[in-house]
Amino acid sequence: MRLMFVGDVCLGEHYFSFGHGVRSALGQLSNSDMSEVSAYLHDADYVVANLEGPVSRIPFKKNDFSDRVFRGDINGVKALKELNINVASVANNHSLQHGPLVFNDCVELLVENNIAVVGLSDEAPCIFHDGEVSVSIISVSDIKDPFDSDNSIYEVYNEERIIKKIESVRSKVDHVILLLHWGVEGTTEITERQENIKKVMFDAGCDFVIGHHSHVVSSIERCGDQLFAPSLGNFVFDLPWEDRYRKSGILDIELSKSGIERALFSKCILDRRGLPTRFLHESIVLSDGRNEIYGFFKSNLFNQVKKYMYFFGYLGFGDRYVKFRFLRWKIISWIAKMK
Repeated sequence: MRLMFVGDVCLGEHYFSFGHGVRSALGQLSNSDMSEVSAYLHDADYVVANLEGPVSRIPFKKNDFSDRVFRGDINGVKALKELNINVASVANNHSLQHGPLVFNDCVELLVENNIAVVGLSDEAPCIFHDGEVSVSIISVSDIKDPFDSDNSIYEVYNEERIIKKIESVRSKVDHVILLLHWGVEGTTEITERQENIKKVMFDAGCDFVIGHHSHVVSSIERCGDQLFAPSLGNFVFDLPWEDRYRKSGILDIELSKSGIERALFSKCILDRRGLPTRFLHESIVLSDGRNEIYGFFKSNLFNQVKKYMYFFGYLGFGDRYVKFRFLRWKIISWIAKMK
């Protein structure tokens, strides 16, 4: 079985990229834009991604900029198909950003297009086969959800509950894979909590622990047939103000029933729209031990400065009306906090 894993996929647009980010780019997509990366992904049996924000057929609320952010449409589903992404995790802190109706429509839309959904709280662990090898994929979020604090739709991290899920499927499959939405944005630094979770999950019977949320690619650790990839960075995401957010790649693993036959990380780069348009033609064979990918990154204040420099530099581009409405709302919010 050949599995490929990619990081965060957001098919909508960030506040700062309205009109010239991912969703707009997908509406004007040329067949050649992502063809190099797409061709590579089509060699996999399964391509697994974290879907950061929903896709939906439900129309936007008129003149409500907040109803558009991080929300994709039918063109986003077409992009998933083009990239051969056939397994999508919805256990993350942006899935419910637009409410349960949009979320449920997203799940229905994915299933209708033969894209398996993992991370729903009421599901048994999903099992995937290729005729010889079988794997189970369990997806969990360890990030507080600002949009639904009483979440019960997608799986949130509860140690006892996740261990039970692993134990329920361990004897039924050859390999167990845990996807985790966790960590700290903008850094490859691993927290003590992540280290503790990693140890517990491997002890419980996981073979792979693969993460996302930080938007940067971390180092990848391998110990025989166990693999730990804390963050795969962004794969489709319009955060172009920081170069490290555009450094991306594909975790490419060939599995037999007994273990890993081959594992490598193929580097690619996102363009200014947030699309994976070209490889860096540098693949790292993942050997035992710690494998550095792009190096160590730590979040700092200057990253936020660059973010707002980008916003004001591109204020006149894309959907200027919606951007100015967002800016007005932001200023009013700042003033209210200062009172």
